[in-house]
Amino acid sequence: MERQGRYQAGTIEKIKTSLGPCWYIRFTETNGKRPRFRIGLLSEYSTEAKASRAAQLLRDQFNGPGIEKKAARTFGDVIDRYEKEEMPKRYSTRRGYSQIHRNHIRPKWGPTPLEQLDAMEVRKWLLELDLAPKTKGNILGQMRSMFRFAMLWKWIPASVNPMSLFTIPGVTKRRRKPRVINASQFWQLMNGAPLFLQTAMIGAYCLGLRVSELFALQWQDFDFLEEKVWIRRAIVESHTGEVKTERSEAPLPLAWEVMEAFLSYYHSVDLKEPTDWVFASPLNGGKKPRDSRGIQTRDLSPAGDKIDLGFNLGWHTFRHSYKVLLERAGADLTVQRDLMRHADTHTTSQVYGEVEFDRMRTSNNKAVALAFAEKQKCPGIAQGSL
Repeated sequence: MERQGRYQAGTIEKIKTSLGPCWYIRFTETNGKRPRFRIGLLSEYSTEAKASRAAQLLRDQFNGPGIEKKAARTFGDVIDRYEKEEMPKRYSTRRGYSQIHRNHIRPKWGPTPLEQLDAMEVRKWLLELDLAPKTKGNILGQMRSMFRFAMLWKWIPASVNPMSLFTIPGVTKRRRKPRVINASQFWQLMNGAPLFLQTAMIGAYCLGLRVSELFALQWQDFDFLEEKVWIRRAIVESHTGEVKTERSEAPLPLAWEVMEAFLSYYHSVDLKEPTDWVFASPLNGGKKPRDSRGIQTRDLSPAGDKIDLGFNLGWHTFRHSYKVLLERAGADLTVQRDLMRHADTHTTSQVYGEVEFDRMRTSNNKAVALAFAEKQKCPGIAQGSL
């Protein structure tokens, strides 16, 4: 048998026989002939990937000891190169992708040769995972991206991406309704809280800021004359970077009540330079913002328990609650989208178009008025520093 001078992985074929469908592997000889060798019946190896693994002995026998085998690329190799060269720059996104790789994809598929990774097996694995549909969708999205890059690097032939052959049911649906608080509960949380925390909660509840944006605010981001605040950066685990999306950088209107709260806080702190953090940590001379996670653990969650919320209060609860305020204020879906600064219309609703800033201000003012209407029912707050 005249063999090629390079290692051949062979081509897997499924052929009908008198015994039923059967798997074969073909190789190419120097004379152009392509002999095939039997692997086994479909009843023995239910997928092409399983048949390919079973054919390894045939490969070794055909290639012989004199031919140096080129190591097959595994999905773990793809993950390694992707993490080195193609990961997004935004820290929180990189962190999330790395967790998906480390916790899910690499343990299951890391050792698998690229050519043997079967879409049906991946689909079955994903559907059986005890995870939210959205998380499964994120895992599939990462595998799809890495297959695309493997084709770009010419590690596998450019063809239909096998991870695009199926979807995850319910990926756009929430497993449970978002936790929200009402205005009365908000002011109960405010009652007795230190001034910095009161101000932070107003920023979260009355502006709908993400916690990464809230604690990345600097005094230069506020234009008190124009009654606006600019969201220019985000901070996650002490890493300062870009905001989540381009839309997230849009300015937000400051209602009078919100502006008064931040001005009151401004006059109470020592660090007032434009580049000083609004919620500067008292440690290290305010070089870093306060630790939002620590505040949630030490202050927010216990405060929620104290007023019997019935769930674990987190910073994102305020953002969900702000959307409810906008709905109660009668803001249309397009205005809601721009005030929430969602990346695309699907996040809020299927609505397109930009919104004039005046309409955003009007809706925000109405929402804040609804929030502050309950203030008088909390005497400790009504007579306090805010």
